[in-house]
Amino acid sequence: MNQLNFNEQVLQSELPVLDEIAEEYRDRLRIVKVNVEQDPQIARRYGVRSQPTLMLFKHGSVEAQKVGALSKSQLKAFIEPNLV
Repeated sequence: MNQLNFNEQVLQSELPVLDEIAEEYRDRLRIVKVNVEQDPQIARRYGVRSQPTLMLFKHGSVEAQKVGALSKSQLKAFIEPNLV
């Protein structure tokens, strides 16, 4: 994903963005992965210093952020309050 796609698919999205359990939430959020080694300007822009970093964007702004791997139940606990 490049900066143009990131802007279009993340910042301008009407849905929050994350990763994992995409099928379960397919109608409520959009999942996008960014390879920060291939596109380091995105990592710098959002202060990503560790991988994985999960960010939920809503209306172009970061609504929530988690650093580190999460289990499915932890991921759902992170997502659910931010889908309201």
